[in-house]
Amino acid sequence: MSANKDIIEHQAIVREVSDGHAQVEILVRSACAGCHAKMLCSASDESRRIIDVMLAEGEEVEVGQTVSVYGRKSWGIKAVLLAYVVPVVLILAVLVVCKSLSLADDIAGLASLGVLFPYFFMLYLLRNKIGRSIVFGITKKH
Repeated sequence: MSANKDIIEHQAIVREVSDGHAQVEILVRSACAGCHAKMLCSASDESRRIIDVMLAEGEEVEVGQTVSVYGRKSWGIKAVLLAYVVPVVLILAVLVVCKSLSLADDIAGLASLGVLFPYFFMLYLLRNKIGRSIVFGITKKH
């Protein structure tokens, strides 16, 4: 599966299965988390993430089973754009517009941050549509 350069694959453990979905837990490590000197360095980082995976028709997994979860790099890029890049661009655009209108710094700052509320509310309303376009797959480990 990882032969395709657009595919990202992680080992995971199934934590819950219900209604054609599986909750899987993956261990996310920073690049240096596997280093033998990580106990001496504060740069290493490791966290666990729960991901909801839609199971294919007829696919069955069991709680505790080790599986491989995969997704496309392009989905990650889309998520980064929606969560980080677009909000920063919105903040800067509103700030530039407010300053070009000669508004006070505090008003410009509040307006710049205030634009985030409707943006993230819109993302919340569109979460199902966005969620359908970013779907993780699962393969069993043999």
